[in-house]
Amino acid sequence: MNFAEAHDQQVRGHTLLWHQQNPGWLTNGSWTRDQLSAIVQDHIATEVGR
Repeated sequence: MNFAEAHDQQVRGHTLLWHQQNPGWLTNGSWTRDQLSAIVQDHIATEVGR
């Protein structure tokens, strides 16, 4: 964001999680709150880190 702003560039974002696009193994799993939170955080960190 800082780089784009400094160079007068546009930034477009993308949804990192979308309830209608989650895989069955995720939505149908019997995750605890902590497990699901860890899965989601790992996914977001992986996507943003690319």
